[in-house]
Amino acid sequence: MLKHTLMAAAISFSTMAATAAEITLLSEGFDNVAGLSGWVISNQSSPGGAIAEGWFQGDSTFAGQAGGLGSYIGSSYNVARSSPGLISTWLLTPTFSTANDGTVSFWVKAEIDPTGSFSDTFRFGLNTGSTNLASFSLSPLITALGDWTQYSLNFASAGAGSQARLAIQYSGNFATSNYLGVDSVLVTAIPESSTYALTGVGLLGLALVRRRRSVASTTCSNFGESRATSA
Repeated sequence: MLKHTLMAAAISFSTMAATAAEITLLSEGFDNVAGLSGWVISNQSSPGGAIAEGWFQGDSTFAGQAGGLGSYIGSSYNVARSSPGLISTWLLTPTFSTANDGTVSFWVKAEIDPTGSFSDTFRFGLNTGSTNLASFSLSPLITALGDWTQYSLNFASAGAGSQARLAIQYSGNFATSNYLGVDSVLVTAIPESSTYALTGVGLLGLALVRRRRSVASTTCSNFGESRATSA
């Protein structure tokens, strides 16, 4: 009986460990940019251009990373205008938990000019949940490629109740930039394994308690019989 009970506990623990491998905290494919909730768009380009909002629903320039034409969020050189024509438009995710270790990933694609006259650059990074643009720790400037390319970073647990945002900053010059798309933003976390280990120990303890109770019951009912009886 004990062997069967311990096996059941082990199966329960294994099942929980398998389902605990990864939790999705945020997943966005930008099928409907106008309907985004919790996202922040801020166009800090100097001076602002014809596209004042900074980021917009993708168009037929190319297909999304995981969808059809326009299924992504885009930006272009027209978020600024010439003299001095400095592009700086920000896309911030909603806040997500950093109570456990996790990963942030997203995909970027540029519309490559065949003459090589234009290129698009961006930076990305995390903060502790604020919408203050100066609070983000950003990567070095990255030149976007002509194919959808995934970028990611890992974050460490900052304790219960902690949170963060991801920022993507399209940055460059009006005169040399073109068109940029972002798609398939995903944030996942891995729960603390110790939580599940403790649960497994609890199940094992329960199995042992049940075994002890079973032994006690058998002893009482067999009291007075010979102890030489084989187990």
